[in-house]
Amino acid sequence: MKANKTRKVHTQEFKAEALKLAERIGVAAAARELLSTSRRTKHSQI
Repeated sequence: MKANKTRKVHTQEFKAEALKLAERIGVAAAARELLSTSRRTKHSQI
């Protein structure tokens, strides 16, 4: 049985910036950008 993953809690500021980014470059591109940024910061913390 697979354990449930803990969901990230994002600030209102992060959500607002993500929406602005999606409006500017499109939803799919914004998702890729946010994911790659998340991965880079996660690896730099290790």
